[in-house]
Amino acid sequence: MYYLAMNCPACKNVMIILEHEQIEVDYCPGCCGVWLDAGELELILDAPDESRRLLASFAQNPHPAGKPRKCPICRKKMTEVRIGTGEPPLLMDKCKQHHGLWFDKNELQQAITMAGSDKVQKIQKLFEGIFGKKL
Repeated sequence: MYYLAMNCPACKNVMIILEHEQIEVDYCPGCCGVWLDAGELELILDAPDESRRLLASFAQNPHPAGKPRKCPICRKKMTEVRIGTGEPPLLMDKCKQHHGLWFDKNELQQAITMAGSDKVQKIQKLFEGIFGKKL
């Protein structure tokens, strides 16, 4: 089986595919960002209601911070979305074609914590299984 290597939307390095307990994540060793293909967030949360609640909390950022990043799958500009209402805001990137979500370093854990999910430990275990240490 062959995989097409994807480039990181943030730093353009080649991402690596990591798998643990049947969950695959695309990880950038350059900037420590994480790409989740459509449906992978649901696998991590293992709870459809929590996934829907978290995804529904994403609101397009009316004042994007910089140049839009491109989706590593379709290469089209992604939308910068704001998660929650806290300050400073947590911003991440979402493919307009629903291919996936881009989380800069530590944003995935922050997003799930902000959503009030108790799955942060599951994410830590996932990353410990992949990397052999906590991130």
